[in-house]
Amino acid sequence: MKQLKKWACTLLMLLVLSCGSTAVLSCAITPITAEAFTMVPLTKINKKKLTLDKGKTYQLKIKGTKKKVTWKSNKPSVAKVNNKGLVTAKSAGTAKITAKVNGKKYTCTVTVKVKKPSKPTTPQAPSQTEPSQPETDPPQTEPETPEKSGKTILKEYITKYGGTNSSGNKFISNKTTENGETNNCGIVYDRSSDSFSFILTTTDYDGDRTGTDMTVLNTNSGYSTVEYTYAVSDGYGSFSARATINQRTYNKNTNVQFEITDSSVGFSASIVDSAISLANIDLQISMLRWNLLLMNKVGITMQDIGFLSFG
Repeated sequence: MKQLKKWACTLLMLLVLSCGSTAVLSCAITPITAEAFTMVPLTKINKKKLTLDKGKTYQLKIKGTKKKVTWKSNKPSVAKVNNKGLVTAKSAGTAKITAKVNGKKYTCTVTVKVKKPSKPTTPQAPSQTEPSQPETDPPQTEPETPEKSGKTILKEYITKYGGTNSSGNKFISNKTTENGETNNCGIVYDRSSDSFSFILTTTDYDGDRTGTDMTVLNTNSGYSTVEYTYAVSDGYGSFSARATINQRTYNKNTNVQFEITDSSVGFSASIVDSAISLANIDLQISMLRWNLLLMNKVGITMQDIGFLSFG
């Protein structure tokens, strides 16, 4: 991929020179390809704690695997589970449901409650003008604690364990050096806008730099669009690319139509096409690095924060 980018840059410089322009385009190199990463699905149970009223049911699932799961309850008299993970509350108490798959165990603690009967009310003497009707209390139900969204989990993790930048915002990051190239990958939570900034900066052995900055709104209802910017500059030439992508539909095969701005080498069709191609490649690499950062630090994936088709 590094040779491909060098070749593309050389082609662009020849195109510019052939048009009589004195500007020179130099592209920052990112030697890592999307194929270099192996996506490992995160295996987890969909609920670790559960409260049910007697007689109620709940479907437990193991995410991230298609292999057969064995389910077992340590107290079937309190909460039983069938071979498909359906839990049925039987009597008051606490039971532990265990799922076994791929040699690993995943547990959910189930608390079963029994409603107390309503106290009977004393009926009033019947009136001569209207019939006597006993009062009834509305049914009392205990609401279940809703499962946290991926964005809520990410916000809580960064707020609790993250560092603090010069703007006072919390962040998590990871720095790697490979083949003379330094990559700084990070996620910043901006309290003022209640949003996340996904950042990747790359410096290669020649000193060339690229920067990727993607903003994701922390909305738990529906799915927000994502603003993505890309810039490359090494002192000779530079350009920026901007696009809006939809979290629900973006995947590894999506070809984003970027808008090229601030190009110091012109806006000919060949230059724009090459710049869009480079921006799409770097977006894929950035998404893979952010996904690994989420998995290693927080235990979630890009799918959990709204990129439903990425994985």
